[in-house]
Amino acid sequence: MRVQVTRSGGFAGISRRGAIDCANEPDLSALIDAALLEAQQSQDQNQNQNQNQNHADHPLPDPTLTDDDGETEAASSYSERNRAQQHQQRDRYQWNIWIGDEQFEFPDSELPETVRVLAVEVLKHPVTRPTMDGDLDH
Repeated sequence: MRVQVTRSGGFAGISRRGAIDCANEPDLSALIDAALLEAQQSQDQNQNQNQNQNHADHPLPDPTLTDDDGETEAASSYSERNRAQQHQQRDRYQWNIWIGDEQFEFPDSELPETVRVLAVEVLKHPVTRPTMDGDLDH
């Protein structure tokens, strides 16, 4: 099984990439299995929370109402939430992790601990360029 990690963002906005193959790193097998399970559970939990929060905290705005600038209530509500979220997340890392065929995306604040341990370990094996088949090569 192959594990790839891309960490982007941060103060300087620099991306780092790393990749390992389990065949070459048998000592990491248990960590990879645990991280995969935790990532799946966390992603499922976050999706459920987001669905519940969107329905409870943000009732659907009336698309027919407009403000003084002619912007609909729906568009105004979305753009205000989007600006607030971007401001809160500025200078934080975004993690993209592939474990086998599964891809996970986490903001730094939501990265599960076991997944973080694996991701940091994988980043110790930097990837420098894509190969001809699209995979990342060392």
